[in-house]
Amino acid sequence: MKFLKSITLLLVGTLVFTACEDTKGPVLNPDAEAPTITSPSSGESFILEEGNAEESLFTLEWTAPDFGYPAAVSYRVEMDPDAAGFDNRVNMGSVNTTSFAMMVEELNNRLLSAGLPAEAESTVSFRVRASLGERTDPLYSDPIQVNVTPYDDDIEPEFPEQLFMIGASVGDWDWGNTNLEMVPVATKPYLFWKIVWIEVGVDDAGYKFAPERDWGNDFGWDDEAPDNEIYGIGGENMPEPAESGYYMVVVNLETEEIAVTAPLVYLIGDTVESWDTANEQALFTVDNDNEVITITRELEAAELRMYAWFDKGWFTDWWQSEFMIFDGEVEFRGDGDDQDRVDISPAGEYTIDLNFRTYEGSIEIQ
Repeated sequence: MKFLKSITLLLVGTLVFTACEDTKGPVLNPDAEAPTITSPSSGESFILEEGNAEESLFTLEWTAPDFGYPAAVSYRVEMDPDAAGFDNRVNMGSVNTTSFAMMVEELNNRLLSAGLPAEAESTVSFRVRASLGERTDPLYSDPIQVNVTPYDDDIEPEFPEQLFMIGASVGDWDWGNTNLEMVPVATKPYLFWKIVWIEVGVDDAGYKFAPERDWGNDFGWDDEAPDNEIYGIGGENMPEPAESGYYMVVVNLETEEIAVTAPLVYLIGDTVESWDTANEQALFTVDNDNEVITITRELEAAELRMYAWFDKGWFTDWWQSEFMIFDGEVEFRGDGDDQDRVDISPAGEYTIDLNFRTYEGSIEIQ
């Protein structure tokens, strides 16, 4: 009898083990090849006409990567108006199929917004980004280059004058409690930035953006893995980062992207004897333990200038994101005129502390 019981238990264990083996998830193909664009061909030329604004100029088509099992792949079509390295890429849209209709009016607006001349031929690149979300690194097709001639369109794209953040990771989800207005970038109406404290591990985590302190036109990310800390705009709540602390958040409404990266704050000008942008000798330190961004160094007697920077290609001039400390409070230039000046006097070693949670700032000689 004991022998029969032992055999029975052995068989049951074998069946359980086999069942576990049979119910393993799909195995990802580590050698999956990137998509290949099959249409149009590199070198083709297209003339955009206003009379065909609502029509498709061409359909971009590509092959599907083999991830080893039937996968729900998300594709994003990207354009490089410089036909260079996609540093200034423009998101044209996302699909779950292997084709994308390039509409005349939409493409024309993106070309003009990127600074390409109307009524003149320019060469641009397109590529396809394939992603399974955060499970794998994205795959990029080889780009194709085509020649395009946009038509003249006097209608300027409209961007909101304000942008706000909300969410449990940056405060809470109640517009009545959370007032986190982002800072506009001077001369770039499609760009907004903010150094914000993002808390990890809170209930109902995440955050979103909206052009007013209300729901309706809010947005977050597209649920695809970020590329170089840059997310595509979509309807999902932004994910929380790995650690609590200060982050530089930049929203680009022209390219429909959101960057979440480490803050970069610099001094510039005669106080540090250099007008070079992103001068490492004038870089503030992010001190998350004390919730300040700080610098201690020798300063010359001169006008104080400081700014926040974004080094992934969207910012161009330091003064477009500068700020100042007045009476112990941090005030941003935004899209306004030059701010009043604060003089450092006498020359000596100073500590400058910036708290971007309370917007308190201090300048103290050591």
